[in-house]
Amino acid sequence: MGTVRLGELLGMSLGRRLFRPLRQKAGLGSANYFVTGAASLDPATSRFFNRLGIPLLQGYGLTEASPVSHATPPSKIRHDCVGLPLPGVLCRIDGPNDSGIGEICLKGPSIFVGYYQNQEATDAAFDDEGWFHTGDLGVILSDGYLQIMGREKNVIVTAGGKNVYPEEIEVILNRRPFVLESLVIGVTRPSGYGEEVGALIYPDQEALAAHFSGAHAPQTMEAVRSLIAKEIREVQKSLPSYARIRHFQVLNEEFQKTTTRKIKRFLYSGNLLATGTDGG
Repeated sequence: MGTVRLGELLGMSLGRRLFRPLRQKAGLGSANYFVTGAASLDPATSRFFNRLGIPLLQGYGLTEASPVSHATPPSKIRHDCVGLPLPGVLCRIDGPNDSGIGEICLKGPSIFVGYYQNQEATDAAFDDEGWFHTGDLGVILSDGYLQIMGREKNVIVTAGGKNVYPEEIEVILNRRPFVLESLVIGVTRPSGYGEEVGALIYPDQEALAAHFSGAHAPQTMEAVRSLIAKEIREVQKSLPSYARIRHFQVLNEEFQKTTTRKIKRFLYSGNLLATGTDGG
C-alpha cells in the first residue's frame, strides 16, 4: 500500500495493477466499480478501496428523488463527496452559513411532485419556487461536487452559537480500535442555554476481549469505560474546542437500527444526561 500512496504523490494510480492477484483471489477480479449510498461513507474507506484498484463511487439521493440526485463520475473520484448532480437535476444550498453549509434543495424532472394524499406534508417539503427541501445539510464545493454534512435536525448548537455536525465526529470515533459504533447527540447544559456534545459508544467486543486477555486483566465495566475514555481523548485532539465530547456513556447492547442498518437516532436522544459523564 505504501507504493500506491507514493504513486499518488506522483499522479499515478498503481493499485489496479499491483493488487490484481489479491482482487482475483477475493472473487473481485471482474469488478469494475463499487457504488455506495444510503449513509455517509468514511473517506478512509473510500480511499482504501480505490487504492486496492476498485474504484468506489459514492451517490446521494432520497426516495423523493427517484432515488438518486448525485453521483461520482468515475473519471474524478473524490473521497469526501457524493459527486455531481445527475443530468436534469438542479441543486442549491438554502440558508448557508459562513462555511457555505446549509440545507440541500433539489429541483428537476426526477424529483417527486408530492406525497400521496398528504397535501400538508407536500406543502412543508416544497418552497414557493418549487425547490424540494431534503432536510439534509451539505456544501457545494468550488468544482460543483456536493459534500454531505448530516441531517439538519441532528445539528448540535453550542452556547456560543457554534454548529456541531454529529456525523463528522462519529466518523472519527468509529475509526478508534475499541469503538464499534457511536452516536453523537446534544446534551442540554444545566443552565438550559445551548448544548454540549455527548456520545453514546458501543465498544468492539472482540477488540475488548483480546485486549483484556492479553493484559491478563478482568474486563470490568469500569475498565472498559476507562479504555473508551482514552479513545475519546485521542479523538479530542482532532476536534475544535467547541466540538469536544463533554459527556459519554458506554452501551452494553448494539444500537437499534432500521432495515437499512441506520441507527434509530430518535430512540437515543434523551439517553445521555449531563451528570457524571465527563469525557475529559
